[in-house]
Amino acid sequence: MRFIGLLLILNIGGPCALAQHRPPGAEVRWANLAAHCVLSGEARAIAMDAPEGPFAFACTAGDERFIFMVNLSNEERRIERSGKVEPLVPIFSSSGDVAAIPSIVITLPGDGTVIHENPIPPLTLVVFRPIRQHDIRPHGLDE
Repeated sequence: MRFIGLLLILNIGGPCALAQHRPPGAEVRWANLAAHCVLSGEARAIAMDAPEGPFAFACTAGDERFIFMVNLSNEERRIERSGKVEPLVPIFSSSGDVAAIPSIVITLPGDGTVIHENPIPPLTLVVFRPIRQHDIRPHGLDE
């Protein structure tokens, strides 16, 4: 059922006009990769909360690894990641501006724990990839 929702998001597009500035065929590319990963059994679940909650899965295409995070609700949701958390770079969003999506939000509640989350806009698929060396800016955004 969640996979059907993912395909609907990609076919309908998001509510934001900025979504229309994506390269042509981007939705088809990501829909095909997601379908292949799920149907072949290659998708590895990262987060699967309540049936109505957001979900995430990872898969590979060649030597590339991608993480799909999907929010089927009408409100922004956060996908919590645990274990060894790697930095991710958002490379596609089915709605809105991909540059507005943070790669990770780290919360320190004060009890010594650390929470790593990815906020996902409503009715949106965001595709991430692991960070690469050339993504790092040692001198900040002024480079």
